[in-house]
Amino acid sequence: MIARLQILALGFVGILAAASPLFAHHAWPVDTSREVTVKGTVTGYKTGDVITAIGHRFIDGSNILRLQKVVMANGKEFFLYGGR
Repeated sequence: MIARLQILALGFVGILAAASPLFAHHAWPVDTSREVTVKGTVTGYKTGDVITAIGHRFIDGSNILRLQKVVMANGKEFFLYGGR
C-alpha cells in the first residue's frame, strides 16, 4: 500500500513539473504608459484601404509594436490579446 502511494505521489509531482511551464507568465518588453497609433495603406488584403494599428512600442525604442487593436477602413475593430 505504501509503495502504491509513493508511486502515485511521484506521478503527481511529475505531472506538476511537466505542466509548470504552462503556468509561466511572459511579459512583453513594452512601454505601457503610452499608446502608439500607426496608420498605413494596405498593399495586400484590400489594396488601397487605410488601416489603423494601436498598441505599445518596445521599451528599447525599436520600431516594434505590440498591437492592442486594429481598425479597418470600414471602422470594424479587431482587439488582440483579450483587449477591450
